[in-house]
Amino acid sequence: MAALPMSLDEALQELVLLADAYSAPRLTDPELLAIVARSARVDASGRGILEEGWSPTYDLTWAAARAWQIKAGKAAGKVDVADSGVTLKRSDIQAHCRRQAEYYRSLLAGSI
Repeated sequence: MAALPMSLDEALQELVLLADAYSAPRLTDPELLAIVARSARVDASGRGILEEGWSPTYDLTWAAARAWQIKAGKAAGKVDVADSGVTLKRSDIQAHCRRQAEYYRSLLAGSI
């Protein structure tokens, strides 16, 4: 997915969906905003984000990869728990987040 023109609110809403942001490990609204802000790109006219007339353009593939990377970091301290014959494999959460981050990074590599 190339950088797409959209409003900041649209980019935030899309990132929430791509990164399953409100499921554990949860991303906070300030974290989401920071990720989207860092995903801002030059617009179709070649204007940078600080130039007058810039049309808001965001790379949501990059943003999703970063969001999943952050989620994986948050899950790093989770340990597996067993009680009464039931095992909760919390380490699977980090593995899932890392796979998702790698998926989005692979999309970035294919778009260069």
